[in-house]
Amino acid sequence: MVQNMDRPGILDVENPALTGDPALAAVVSGLHRLRAEDRAAWCPSARSARVLALGQIAEAVNAELVRAVAAWDGAGDYAADGSISSSSWLAHRIPMTRAASARLVAAARLTQRCDRLSTALADGVTTVSHVEQTARAIRRREDIFEAHGDELLDAAETVTPEEFRECAAKWRSLADDLVASVDDPFDSSRDELTLSPTSGGLAIRGWFHTAAGVEILNLIDSFHHPEPVRGERAPRTLRERRAAALLAILFGERAYGAKNIDVTIDERTMRGDWPDDLVASRSNVDGYGPVPPELIRSWLTNAALRRVVTSGSEIVDFGTAVRFATPAQKRMLKHRDGGCVVPDCPRPGHWTDAHHTTSHAAGGRTNLDELALVCRTHHRMAHQGWRLFRDVDGNWQFEPPLPPGRGPPNTW
Repeated sequence: MVQNMDRPGILDVENPALTGDPALAAVVSGLHRLRAEDRAAWCPSARSARVLALGQIAEAVNAELVRAVAAWDGAGDYAADGSISSSSWLAHRIPMTRAASARLVAAARLTQRCDRLSTALADGVTTVSHVEQTARAIRRREDIFEAHGDELLDAAETVTPEEFRECAAKWRSLADDLVASVDDPFDSSRDELTLSPTSGGLAIRGWFHTAAGVEILNLIDSFHHPEPVRGERAPRTLRERRAAALLAILFGERAYGAKNIDVTIDERTMRGDWPDDLVASRSNVDGYGPVPPELIRSWLTNAALRRVVTSGSEIVDFGTAVRFATPAQKRMLKHRDGGCVVPDCPRPGHWTDAHHTTSHAAGGRTNLDELALVCRTHHRMAHQGWRLFRDVDGNWQFEPPLPPGRGPPNTW
């Protein structure tokens, strides 16, 4: 199981989380016995029964996790060690993605607001999936849920999670219809556009007010009309034609022409060699993530790219003569640190400041090895006494101010 390497695993008998907690200790003891089983000689029905039982137990444990997170998040306990959000705290300490931690927090907060849903989850009437789907369906529609949520909760208590997907979609459509009937069609306050880099592409999801929606739909569909069947080649689908139309609208004839973007690619990958270290290898577009190396190579022939080709570490030094990091240094810091270096902070590079690990007034130098990216929130906290430093293993740590008279003087 992947986990934070500086903390003991839950199956470690020396884990301090188990000390004085007989309920968790009993669960872990049972897991140890399960892991020691030899199931090679089990019959198909026995293996099926075990899978079914473990699935039911996992659901019950996940429900308890939602309930625990609800109380923990509601009390703001995540802020005790400097975290700026509960979802980032969870993603750093539990083996889950940030998207999964965000879903968990959203589900937990919904149970805090809705007693009926909280009770149904605790009693096993609904599942965590029901709660997560409900949280997604009512996002930005909380007022409508207050007045018309019973129908959605009735469905959650009577159908499977898979069947509930359609119920949640129907409820959301009805809610949108109700919003449209009372909202100003030109009100853009709820407009949003989400761009999510995924494996192999970019997912685009948005919501626009009625007037803009009509114009956007009409503009896109006016670019490409249905195609006739020619030979064995199947005509493009509506989705494919709309995607092509959007590219044409945005870029015209230069859809795949010159770019003005930052890329990072390591020397080995640039040569076309398979990397021997996936953690250290780079073939990234800034703000997007990994892309096929051949794409970057093809851009180099006709692109205005700001390239950072890494081979080991490169330091740009300015000593104490320069107070603020230069644009070049900030670009290199963004490629080196990625984003805020404070553990569990999800803020990306373009939301950060270049921070002196030793204050400039105390002799700190404006060199890359004495700079680190921190988000604006953690930057303020550092100037208020929080300490940012590397431990003996080279990992960043962020700790509250030392009590007066203890430890080294604060130089922030």
